[in-house]
Amino acid sequence: MVHQFDHRWATYVHAAGGAAGAVETADVSDAQKADPAFAVRPRYWVDEREVLARIARVPMRVAKAWLFTHRMGEYAEFDEDKSLEFAVASWLAGELMRRYCDMVLHGNDAKKQAQAQWRAVGEFDTLAPPLLSALRRARGGEDLSNWMKWAKQDASTPLGAEEEFSLRDWQQRFHDGSNDGTRIGSLLRCVDGWMDGRSPRWMMGWRDITNATNERTVIASVIPRAGVGNNMPLMFFAPSDAKGTQAALLGNLCALVFDFVARHKVGGTHLNYFIYKQLPVLSQDRYTAAALEFIVPRVLELTYTAYDLKPWADDLAAYDLRLAAERGRPFAWNPERRAQLRAELDAYYAKLYGLTRDELRYILDPKDVRGEDYPSETFRVLKEGELRAYGEYRTRRLVLDAWDNLQ
Repeated sequence: MVHQFDHRWATYVHAAGGAAGAVETADVSDAQKADPAFAVRPRYWVDEREVLARIARVPMRVAKAWLFTHRMGEYAEFDEDKSLEFAVASWLAGELMRRYCDMVLHGNDAKKQAQAQWRAVGEFDTLAPPLLSALRRARGGEDLSNWMKWAKQDASTPLGAEEEFSLRDWQQRFHDGSNDGTRIGSLLRCVDGWMDGRSPRWMMGWRDITNATNERTVIASVIPRAGVGNNMPLMFFAPSDAKGTQAALLGNLCALVFDFVARHKVGGTHLNYFIYKQLPVLSQDRYTAAALEFIVPRVLELTYTAYDLKPWADDLAAYDLRLAAERGRPFAWNPERRAQLRAELDAYYAKLYGLTRDELRYILDPKDVRGEDYPSETFRVLKEGELRAYGEYRTRRLVLDAWDNLQ
């Protein structure tokens, strides 16, 4: 359903003459892609919570308890140490331990750790007494070693100021009797907001199914937040990662030079992790400010063609305010314009990899450099397809023109 820079490559439609509910795939036409409100239809549907439970930046025990509480209902009874209250309480306990003891992650000063726990309990009792009670009721809830364990486990998913404020507000509403519903139900609604806010609103991945004889070998794309199967492995980024370099990574994965190397690595029909990890992705430090200024706007224009990728566009606009001022709605779907943008990116990445013009010519078509009787080939399917469609190997012309313009 995806292709390079295109999250609307194909869609599912009702199968003609099939049984009720039968579906089949269909390519999305240029006319459909010209409508920024058009969204592809998936074959399978999963509960949104199942997706959030796997991608939200929260401790795993919080995600599991949240999902289990939704499944069983807020009135269900289960072990205290598997409850949502305990999961949130242990998350808060680890956060407070890190706050009050800088030796928690580095060192074994038991006295300092005990003092940190004593201070953490004091703030805990002020912030959310019901959660502290849930911690005490659970098996091992008051064990210092557990508080230490949570502090270390949750260091990569710290509890934020907004979550602490919502817990304080949750506690206050119960204290003054202004809260609606049960204590668990109210906490569940708090965590609902956290799970959504702590989940990426777009994803980036690549097709596992491929072949070195296809038009392109590496098919990578950014997509709206959704559940995907194992045939589209995903890449997740830390919140601190620069959005500009994430766009540059996508441009890198879709570059002809990168694809040329991938063709020499892929021996079957799967682009597995162990192959993917061998491919020569440029490191972040290769991108200067000038490089990102060239790459990011082009990647944005190629990808942001529909409203369902607005979160991706918003992230890139936040990275560079000029992008926000330039475009507030999706870019028009224009195949000729897209071919030009892609050629410019292909030429630019060839320079980033340190190629010469003749080396780029070889990658595009070895016969152009070594003569018509040269036995090797690179992008034969791409070349033959363009000869049929345009009467010329258009990609070669556009990329080499873009290279010369960069010179």
